Amino acid sequence: MTVGNGVLLHEKTGTGAADATLTVPRLGLLALIGGRATAADLMKAGVMKIDGNPAALLRFTGLFEPQVETPDFPLTLPAGSE
Repeated sequence: MTVGNGVLLHEKTGTGAADATLTVPRLGLLALIGGRATAADLMKAGVMKIDGNPAALLRFTGLFEPQVETPDFPLTLPAGSE
């Protein structure tokens, strides 16, 4: 995975060794990067496993801001509504 300009990209490249490999269901990953669950919570529940350097996971999750608690927060506004 790479993160740049506010975008997360994932692709299978096979180049270079990963600092860490995370095995987690999609919803678990979203909860982790959205701040709704911690790595410890997910590992304790048996839904996440990390192989490699745990500090890499901390660096990765530090790239994201916790989710806004307002579910109807507008990501974009219609033209002219400003």
